[in-house]
Amino acid sequence: MTSYKSRAVWKGEQRVILRPRIVVRGSDARRVERALRSAQKYSLVAQSIRSEVRIEPEITIQKS
Repeated sequence: MTSYKSRAVWKGEQRVILRPRIVVRGSDARRVERALRSAQKYSLVAQSIRSEVRIEPEITIQKS
């Protein structure tokens, strides 16, 4: 991973949207998306939030 920035948007009391901007080198978008799903699944913070948490990533792949 070359760069990571994230922004959270609260939509009422029922939904949180995370919009990370991720820049990686030497990988592909599917692999990054799979890592994000895994991180959300096993995150103690994400599991403690009672609202729906949705991730809308912006992934940039840099050539090596």
